[in-house]
Amino acid sequence: MLLEAKHARAARPWKAGWLLLIAAAAAGCADSADRSGAAAAPAAAAAPAAGADGTADAVSPPQEGELLLASPPGGWIETGALATAALRMAEYGPAAEDEGTMERVTFEAQPGRPLPDPIDFVLGVSRDLAKRCKSFADTNIASGLENGYPTSVRLLICNEFEDGPQGQVVMAKAIQGKEQFYVITRRRLGPAATEDRPPLSAQAMAEWSAYFKGIRVCDTRDPEHPCPTGGNGVDS
Repeated sequence: MLLEAKHARAARPWKAGWLLLIAAAAAGCADSADRSGAAAAPAAAAAPAAGADGTADAVSPPQEGELLLASPPGGWIETGALATAALRMAEYGPAAEDEGTMERVTFEAQPGRPLPDPIDFVLGVSRDLAKRCKSFADTNIASGLENGYPTSVRLLICNEFEDGPQGQVVMAKAIQGKEQFYVITRRRLGPAATEDRPPLSAQAMAEWSAYFKGIRVCDTRDPEHPCPTGGNGVDS
């Protein structure tokens, strides 16, 4: 499982600039989950994540009932998959990548009981990643209800790993459905961050924020968790 950790450590003077980027990402996602605990706006008010053809995909089959509405970024290809009674997972990456970097997005659905608390789950991921980093920062992007489901989104930045010259940026979104627990992770592994080379550009940060804002869970049977209108509850 991917996902990883909390707590800012070993702060450096130049990190302040990065925090501005993080704040911009938070502003982009803030209205996707109500931190006060009130229900989010109806699903129809926000477009689902789109694939290469611009349509939404339901990652969790079948195409009715409780659905995870999400797609990999346009042009990405499947790099791994797993389907067991305890876990369904699909991983995607770019068809071509720059040398020394790797970016992946992973969708996971777990039916176990009791379903985890999204905030506790992502904080646990954060703690695990922080242990491996020389310098680490964790930012809560949004935590609350989204389309009626408990949801937490966090941005995790490992500026440099303890055991190597690379760093990693992770954005993780955990959603507690009524039937399954969903984890969506996007991560970028690349050269360690420096004062002149932030872990993620402002443009990439904005793209990641918008991407996660479009991912959500709905239920075609339950008006408290509405799905977009269209075939099988998915926008056409």
